Amino acid sequence: MSTARALRLTVDTPQHKPTNLIGHVARLGVPVVLTARMLLDLSEELGDYERATAWLIELATETGKPAAVNVPTGDDTSTTVLLAPRGWSDEKLKGWVGGMHEELAALFGEASIRAWGKDSTDEA
Repeated sequence: MSTARALRLTVDTPQHKPTNLIGHVARLGVPVVLTARMLLDLSEELGDYERATAWLIELATETGKPAAVNVPTGDDTSTTVLLAPRGWSDEKLKGWVGGMHEELAALFGEASIRAWGKDSTDEA
């Protein structure tokens, strides 16, 4: 049983820039897991998906914690992709993923977690 607490925010992105909101929360030291919809809004703000991904990696590097995106794959299943801070080894990212798996499952249902490190996209 997880003892972690989560805060789920509903955001009016036309009124509030995703970069401001996500950046503020991440800089507080809180692990950030975006929904697919928030990734879409971030992509729209920054111009495209590649820029949004690059921004998330830079944010992860700045905060020293992976950024994550959770995408539903079924009624009670999902895949979570973690974007590692620059300089993290695959082993360090997989260790962090292992510690978060239970919390992600509690939030999103059973989660297949993909660790996207510098060298691979191995499933953790």
